Amino acid sequence: MSSALPPAVPPDRCLVVLGASPDIARTATSLGCRVVFVQQPGSPVERIVDDHAHHYSVDFTGPAFPDFVDTVLRPLRPDAVVSVTEYGLRPAAFVNERLGLRGTPARVVELLSDKAATRERLHAAGHPTVRFTEVEDGRPAAETMRRWDSRSGVVLKPRRGTGSLGVLRFTDPAELAAVGPLPGYLMEEFIDGPEFSAETFSVGGAHQLVAVTEKHTSPSFVELAHVVPPRGLGPQDVAVVAEEVGAFLDAVGLSDGPAHTEFKYVDGHVRVIESHNRVGGDGIANLVRLVTGINLKKWSLGWALGLTRDDCRVDPEAAAAAVAFLSAPPGTVTDARLPLDLSARPGVLFARLDVVPGDAVGATGGSGDRVGTVAATGPDAHTALSRAQLAVEEMTVDIR
Repeated sequence: MSSALPPAVPPDRCLVVLGASPDIARTATSLGCRVVFVQQPGSPVERIVDDHAHHYSVDFTGPAFPDFVDTVLRPLRPDAVVSVTEYGLRPAAFVNERLGLRGTPARVVELLSDKAATRERLHAAGHPTVRFTEVEDGRPAAETMRRWDSRSGVVLKPRRGTGSLGVLRFTDPAELAAVGPLPGYLMEEFIDGPEFSAETFSVGGAHQLVAVTEKHTSPSFVELAHVVPPRGLGPQDVAVVAEEVGAFLDAVGLSDGPAHTEFKYVDGHVRVIESHNRVGGDGIANLVRLVTGINLKKWSLGWALGLTRDDCRVDPEAAAAAVAFLSAPPGTVTDARLPLDLSARPGVLFARLDVVPGDAVGATGGSGDRVGTVAATGPDAHTALSRAQLAVEEMTVDIR
């Protein structure tokens, strides 16, 4: 099997991409068709636009976007409009429905972006879920927590939050009562157990489990590492994941395209945390490609243009792959260095620091405050994860 694939999309087809990163832009232009990038104002574009693409700077989350769709995009006669970023999913669905194009329906995107609505749909469909309720203030939330009498406590999260921002866990109702206003929050029972994500792709209602990712998080739920394949899940467990995540996708109405579904695996069953109609972030798609050979980014960009799984397959490069992240306390960076021998270490694919002296590290507690990344491969998941985590531990980022 070749490690490189020729363009699989006819050159006269037109693809519109909302909110592309440089990597997504490279993948889009490799498809061989016309590509139009629509970027948020202020987004750097010099690394994404080449001689074969066009670019527009438009706030696709703003009130003027429908006029742009009608006056600019409609005359281009695009064949597909896609986004693989969280903030571009709803605008992409809006464009597809407005122009009559193939894509994930807006109602499905809206449902998945609303954690409370997702829980309600699961409950109505009889899918296993946790107890949950919408809350507005810490005191009544604490009373509900007492009634639940949950041994592991509760988790509070913004109803439409992303990137682990604003996610809180409480084990003491008194502490929750002291929090005060919680506008737009959802409270759920916390479930102990290992956390994973299912990377799936659906075609005509048939859900294909491409990979399962093992996840490691901080006490504040910021993701610190991912590894493919997961440790501790055998073939029978993976079969259960495929079946039960597929049932979840049926319940929310997702029949075509990618999904990244986060879940706990408890007592031999899936307990869904949340899901998104896009590929997983944090480099998960790259881990999946290394281990399975399936390029989820390419498939996500091209499925509405007719690309199939086989069009997006190359030879796997590793038995296991992992990514680990460095976090730091809030403050100002005074020093940032990588170990000198890092690039020569077995299995280390890349190491990157995202800060330099003088940069400020925020205190939001979200994934955007991580300051470094290492990706590594190995003959098994344990080795790949150990290589990535060890390299992260040896990074130097001093904070004042």
